[in-house]
Amino acid sequence: MAALLEHGEAPSVVLERGAADREAKDLASLRDSLGKVTLRDHTAHVLAAIIEVVREQYREPDSHIPRAALAALAHDMGKIPAWRALKAYGKQDHAAISAVKLREWAGEGPEPWWLESVVAAVRDHHRRSNEMLATWLRVADQRAREREIAATMGDVRVAAFPAWMDEARWRELVAAEIDMLQKGNQWLALTFRGVVYAKLDLVLRAARTVMHERRAVDLTFLADGERERAAARLVRWLKESGWLADEIGDGHYGLPYELEITVPHQGPRLLPPHYLVPLKVERFGSEGVFRQRKAGILALITAVRKRPLAAEE
Repeated sequence: MAALLEHGEAPSVVLERGAADREAKDLASLRDSLGKVTLRDHTAHVLAAIIEVVREQYREPDSHIPRAALAALAHDMGKIPAWRALKAYGKQDHAAISAVKLREWAGEGPEPWWLESVVAAVRDHHRRSNEMLATWLRVADQRAREREIAATMGDVRVAAFPAWMDEARWRELVAAEIDMLQKGNQWLALTFRGVVYAKLDLVLRAARTVMHERRAVDLTFLADGERERAAARLVRWLKESGWLADEIGDGHYGLPYELEITVPHQGPRLLPPHYLVPLKVERFGSEGVFRQRKAGILALITAVRKRPLAAEE
């Protein structure tokens, strides 16, 4: 593509302030490293990765490669600064601009029957999508990014969860927050009758800390936009490793609970429902030791009850 040749030295991430760009927000912590990767190089990396993906899926991949290649070549054209400066695009997400430009180019000649699927894949490659081509492009983009991060940061390795997980360190990080009161009567995990009820933010944050300490790159756990996918993988690992104190069904990352507190001279009162991950307290240590930490609202809890899931209510 002529545009890629002309503007290929642009950075492969949107660096402008105030841009409504999903990837730029997801990868904010890696902005400086990825800003060193040019748009031309990143596009080439994604092109190579999407061909890998197609070949993994099909014994005879040749008929699928043209549309996959076009999606890879066009997917980040919306990052070109000269185009982003146009009022017609404002500060839109780069994927949306890329899809519009691809549609403009396609209007200049005969269209293959699969063109609309390519436009949709380019538009949706940072969104949740069940479309095959969009999934290929998302996976290829992620592979390329992980390799770029490893190359630019030097001393890290690309690894997928749970290869980088250190169970003992994760347990230590979560245990440090159990029954600890935060400012404003906030908390991250509490014990009650043999169960640790942990907030999803805590179990995910502890996993991310382990990943960073192990010098691993796993974009599913790095990018904020991949939070649901990371949560699903982590909860599945907790289940398979015998950590869960209650069954969490597929498609869920915790269970809804209501907490009852009893304030002296006021009687019992229900707190707003919480979505929590139930973990076996014995895997962390003695519940009595944690109980000694309780203060404030944590010391007033007299009941924890599981609520029906939304579909069951």
